[in-house]
Amino acid sequence: PKLDPERKKQLVWYHQLWPDYMLLIAERTSVQHNFTVQHRFLEFHKDLCFCRDCRAPILRSMAPREQRTRSDLRLIRTYRPNPGKKIDDKFPQKTLTDVLSMKELPPIKSRDWISLKSEFEEIQKATRDRISKTQNKATAQKDFQFVESLEKGKMACDLLRTSGHQPGGMVGYVLQCIETRADQQKYLNRLSDGKSGIENDQKEYMEKVKKMVLSLKKVVQVSEEASLPMMFKAKALEKTKPLKFQSVERENRRRAVNDIHAGRPSVTLSLGSLRARKVVAWVSSELPRSHYKRISFTFNGKDTGDWQVIVMHQDKGKSHALFQFNITRA
Repeated sequence: PKLDPERKKQLVWYHQLWPDYMLLIAERTSVQHNFTVQHRFLEFHKDLCFCRDCRAPILRSMAPREQRTRSDLRLIRTYRPNPGKKIDDKFPQKTLTDVLSMKELPPIKSRDWISLKSEFEEIQKATRDRISKTQNKATAQKDFQFVESLEKGKMACDLLRTSGHQPGGMVGYVLQCIETRADQQKYLNRLSDGKSGIENDQKEYMEKVKKMVLSLKKVVQVSEEASLPMMFKAKALEKTKPLKFQSVERENRRRAVNDIHAGRPSVTLSLGSLRARKVVAWVSSELPRSHYKRISFTFNGKDTGDWQVIVMHQDKGKSHALFQFNITRA
C-alpha cells in the first residue's frame, strides 16, 4: 500500500534513531517496548552541525537534506544572514543592503524606490567622471566595481517596486539583520567567556596535580629512607627514649651502601678528595684533618636523574652511616 507522506517521514525519522533490527523486533512481537535514547550520544560522533531550522547541535544524518551533503565539523554556530524575500529567483533586499553598506556610498536622501534609483544613477555618473580623470589603475578598478554594485542596486530597486514592496519593509529587514548580528555577537562573547573559564579551571587543576605529585614524591622518599625529623630525634635523646625508626633508618643506610646499582652511576670519594676539588666548601675546625680520609661520600644515581649521597665514617675496619641527603635536578 502507498504510504502517507507524513507516515513515510515518520518512518525515516525512526530509522535515524534506532537500528533496523530493533524496529523489526518491535514490529513482529506484541510486547510493548521501551526504547531509550542515550542522552549524551553527541559525544561519540564527529559529524556534527547546527540545524538551520531549530539551531540545535545535531548529527548530519538528522539534519535537513540540504545540510547532509557537507562533511565539515562545526562546533560553533555560524552566522547566516537572512537573504530576505525571494523575487524572480533573486534576493533584492539582501542585494540592496550590501550596496547601502558600502563605505564609498555617500549619504542617501531618497525615500522611495524611484528616487533611490535616480540617486544611484547620479552617483554612477560622478564616479565615471572620476574614472576618466584618474591615472591610477588600482583606483579606477575599484571605482569600476563600485559602479557595477550600484547597477545591482538599481535592479533591486526595480524588483522591489514592481513587486509592491514598500520602503518601510526594507527598513524592517535591515533592523532585523542588525538584531541578528547583535545576537550572534552575544553568542560568541558567551563562548569566549566559557572558553576562558575552562582554561582557568584547567590551569588550576594542573597546578593541583603538580602539587600532589610533588607531595607524593616526598612521601615516597620519606617512606624509603624511613627517616625522622630532627626535632623527634632531639626529643627522644632528651628523654633517653629509643626510637624504632632510628634502627630502621640505620639499616636502610647500610643496605643503601651495599646495594648494587645496576645500570646507574655510583662513586665513593673521601672528604679530603672533595675538599681538594672544592666540592665541599667548608668543614668545621673541630674535625681534625687526619679524619678526612676516614669520612667518605658515596654518590648514587637514581632513575629520576637525582643523586643520593650517603656519608660514612670508617674506623678500625668498621663503617658507620652518619647521614644521607638527596641532590635533586630542580
